[in-house]
Amino acid sequence: MGSSQSKQSKPTRRQSTLFSKSGSTSSLPLSQPATPPPQQQQQLQQQQQQRTGALKAKPSFVRPVTSSSTTTTSSTSSQAKKKSSIIQTSIATDSSAPPRPPLFAGLQSNSFFLPKDWQAENADQSLHFGLKLLFPLNVLPMVMPKFVKQARIVDVGCRQGTWILDMASQFAECEFIGLETSMTRLPSNVPPLPNVSYQLMQADRKLPFEDASVDLIQTRAQNMYMDHDAWQTFLTDAHRVLKPGGFIHIVDYIFKPSGSVLAESFSDTIKSIFEKRNRDSFRPSKLGAQLPTFGFQVVQTMTKKVPYSNDKMGQLFTVFTLHRFEESTSELAPELNLSVDDYRQRCEMVMAQCVNCNDILTWHAFAARKV
Repeated sequence: MGSSQSKQSKPTRRQSTLFSKSGSTSSLPLSQPATPPPQQQQQLQQQQQQRTGALKAKPSFVRPVTSSSTTTTSSTSSQAKKKSSIIQTSIATDSSAPPRPPLFAGLQSNSFFLPKDWQAENADQSLHFGLKLLFPLNVLPMVMPKFVKQARIVDVGCRQGTWILDMASQFAECEFIGLETSMTRLPSNVPPLPNVSYQLMQADRKLPFEDASVDLIQTRAQNMYMDHDAWQTFLTDAHRVLKPGGFIHIVDYIFKPSGSVLAESFSDTIKSIFEKRNRDSFRPSKLGAQLPTFGFQVVQTMTKKVPYSNDKMGQLFTVFTLHRFEESTSELAPELNLSVDDYRQRCEMVMAQCVNCNDILTWHAFAARKV
């Protein structure tokens, strides 16, 4: 009993605190709490520092880099960025394979598709050498027997005379005559050939020759300038001036792109403008049926489809088409409600679309004999 009483007579720390709160006497005053042992104080300080550090790190999201794995990841990321930068630089400076611009990218992308300095290229030479790739003999094979000694060959719409000069140098015993409606279209500064001469003709395509005096009449790429009446006059007069068994040789094209909305809309608009002027943009495809009505027998026809591509032939016909549109600026720009500069820009955009979409320029060739 005595031992139990002695245990009860020694209050615990918690009991002494409770007693002091109740007002009873105690050996530990309220103003001076008990001091913990030094080891316990050190542990409390460490816990407080950890709590303070955690609280400071949380709002600022500080993540100290202490592990070796983090350092390796950072180094790898830096090397990847450096490698990416090198790749991007090499792509940007590689002029051999420029990035292909999208459709309807506007004037900024035209130089990617159009031949370089196309304005400086000669349209007539581009047409001649392009057609020579299509027709290596410069005419259909059925016409070649007409190039004999003293034959009289007439080129209607000769322009700069590229076809005549080429053929006259091959067939020196033939007489070649080039016809144009304006002196400005006739060739200048070209070496004269003894078997070549040039004359003016009327705008309605009436031919200045006697009846049955010509062996061969050749014309190409003239439909853009000829209305229905001009074709009637030309075919009627061609039949008149040709000798019996003489030939008419016609090569012409149809521009009807379908690869993009812009080019197709432009083509349809031009077709409507020409229709108001009594011109048929699709006449070249109809000549096979029309020639017999003028007293001709069609002996050979040929159709060639040429893509507007980046190869040699495609570039030649792209230059030719651009120049043809440029020649029609005064006629087409007002109809399209465009200024001269805007019209030229529109033509370049259209042709860039044609090249990008591999649109087709269709050529029709006819050889017909007078009957």
